[in-house]
Amino acid sequence: LFYCLFSKYEELASAVLKRDVDIITLYQKVSVWLLRYDFVLEYPRPVMPNMVFIGGINCKKRKDLSQ
Repeated sequence: LFYCLFSKYEELASAVLKRDVDIITLYQKVSVWLLRYDFVLEYPRPVMPNMVFIGGINCKKRKDLSQ
């Protein structure tokens, strides 16, 4: 299942890194996981020390409301 979901990124990673890449090896050697996570909307999950939560990265900056 993992390979079916992420195999399309193998070609992209190989192009960016300019060498042959195995996606499973990349996932095994990752040092930091950046997770888009909102504590209000998500269920509790275990957290490892190398996980960094970066919720709200896709929010646009809004203008102040007019009086």
